Amino acid sequence: MEHTKQFTVFAVGEEWYGIDILHLSSIELLDGIRIVPNADPAIMGVVNIRGSLLPVVDLCYLLYQKKIEATETCRLLVCAETLGSFVLAVSEASDICEIDLASIEELSDAPYKKGISHVEGKLVTILDGTQLAKEIEHQVQKQ
Repeated sequence: MEHTKQFTVFAVGEEWYGIDILHLSSIELLDGIRIVPNADPAIMGVVNIRGSLLPVVDLCYLLYQKKIEATETCRLLVCAETLGSFVLAVSEASDICEIDLASIEELSDAPYKKGISHVEGKLVTILDGTQLAKEIEHQVQKQ
């Protein structure tokens, strides 16, 4: 039984989040996004990643209903195909961190939040990639 997992840690606004690295295929610069007219407010547009046009989801808007502030630290988290074809825009992406699964305290306020843990001095909310993908699909479809 595994005791630790690797997570990509990233910021959305002032809050830190982590997602299992198996749910991501790459981290890219916030660049080349094309606006899609009449799109859901959570969709920043589309971006070409290795020959595929993928929708870019503003995770700040999805979580807090306010647009992400585009800075040079912003990154695009390209989700693995197992989650669906989309990209998450985040305020900052940190290194990959190994987290002891026993250190994660469970949360029950949202199905896509597994829990919280202290990582390198930060309080990090651990996200369930599969549930997050379902939440994104649900939020976009209800608009």
